[in-house]
Amino acid sequence: MGTVVWGLIIVALAALIIISKLGIVALNGTYVLIGLMLGAGAALVIGGLLSARSRGSVRNGNNPAGTAGSK
Repeated sequence: MGTVVWGLIIVALAALIIISKLGIVALNGTYVLIGLMLGAGAALVIGGLLSARSRGSVRNGNNPAGTAGSK
């Protein structure tokens, strides 16, 4: 999950740099970095919670979605 989040940050940053160089939008670097870090943090927390939730259902004997009948 972390690799995906950091990859998305790099892609978003590259897109923002291209947009800024084309003169479409003037960006403040500080606000861009704050926004990217908030988004990355939220994505990592949500991903961790979803992962913990799916592991908890496996430990409790419940089959996660798409694994019915497989043992």
